Amino acid sequence: MKQFFAFILALALLFSCSVSLAAGYDLSYAKSKSGVFTVDEDTDRDVAFIESTLSVSDRSFVHKYESDYRYSSTMFDILVVDCSRSTSYPVPRLWITYCADNYLYYDSVTFTIDGTDYTFSGISDSDWRTKDENGVVEEVLIKFGTEALPFLGAMETLYEKYPSYDELMDETNGPKIKMVLHGRNEDVRVTLGSGFVLDFALIIEGAYLNTNGLDYIDKVNSSTLTVE
Repeated sequence: MKQFFAFILALALLFSCSVSLAAGYDLSYAKSKSGVFTVDEDTDRDVAFIESTLSVSDRSFVHKYESDYRYSSTMFDILVVDCSRSTSYPVPRLWITYCADNYLYYDSVTFTIDGTDYTFSGISDSDWRTKDENGVVEEVLIKFGTEALPFLGAMETLYEKYPSYDELMDETNGPKIKMVLHGRNEDVRVTLGSGFVLDFALIIEGAYLNTNGLDYIDKVNSSTLTVE
């Protein structure tokens, strides 16, 4: 699988202007599986969003400052740019929502998979931080480009270790991933479980890595792409 993954990446980078790119990213796979994906198209901005049908509670995680009123959660999705045109391409992303009593002011995250650390600097915005009588909410967005290929490959390998749904969702023996939210004053460490892996498998492994999405990964640039 690792050799296959590396081979596909090499083809993607070598033939980034090939015929497959001229056709644009194909949304038909996600649209054909309405029980697995939601596809929301914004015709005014000519973008589409692919998400899994997992609930927020399925994708939630706990931490020592957890809010009693809201779930902290993760969400993989795919932003499809220029979705109605032949130049459309997908941007694989991860949203991390932190809910607590006080702000953490985090903008980078480290995941540990099988003893290897993968650190990403995300996009954060003051408009994504809100506070009311129930506590605070902070969001960070990570866009996965070529630098994220080792992480995506590690996630795919981890998912392949659980051949059945029951094994994947086993709370005791299922997958565990360590995540650290790097805040302004302190780091918050949490454990991500089956929901995180399943959401990855549905969105990134399913509707990105196993379609023609990987052909476009070199187009992702978190410093220049606007946040849709």
